[in-house]
Amino acid sequence: MSENEKMVVLLRNQVELLEDLVEELEKKEALSVEDFSYCESRTDEITKNLLRVRRWALAEMICGTQWRQPVAAA
Repeated sequence: MSENEKMVVLLRNQVELLEDLVEELEKKEALSVEDFSYCESRTDEITKNLLRVRRWALAEMICGTQWRQPVAAA
């Protein structure tokens, strides 16, 4: 699996978690304390996962980038 495919899979998983959360909340006429707690825990999970994805993407970007430009021959 390519790095691009891994990134897409990781991000799609987060989209699915958000879609599930939205579906659950749309079913409710009024939100209870438990619903707010569920929403908070799910968004915390998604936030943590997105931070992991971001760190992974930055690490991949850094590994693939030359830090120093090649010195041109004079």
